[in-house]
Amino acid sequence: MRRSIQSRNTIFSAGLVFFSFLILSMLFSVVCFSYVMRDKQHMLESTAEVVADVAAAVREVSDLEDWELGLQAASISRATGFHVFICDDAGRVVVCSDALVSCQHIGAYLSSGLLKKSRTAGACSA
Repeated sequence: MRRSIQSRNTIFSAGLVFFSFLILSMLFSVVCFSYVMRDKQHMLESTAEVVADVAAAVREVSDLEDWELGLQAASISRATGFHVFICDDAGRVVVCSDALVSCQHIGAYLSSGLLKKSRTAGACSA
């Protein structure tokens, strides 16, 4: 009888330790995921700021559809790992970071909801 109580206590203790490690690993995963997402969001925002500054500087001296702006967008894209799209006021994509001359994104329009949200809030994330 004593042996069965001791074995039940051992099994219960082992189960409790296993369950504790399971909860701890789940919490660690959630914390790591939120950190990675926050870091990625920060990198995306800083990339958007750089692209906006470059587009504003190019717009002062030439047209947004200038080939040089496309080359700068492509180099920013390669450096950061994010695709870069530059749109005009109507939401039409005029510059894409793809290295193709006739990219499929050029001429496409942003959705009206996304365009409206970016105009009212100043920024948005899709």
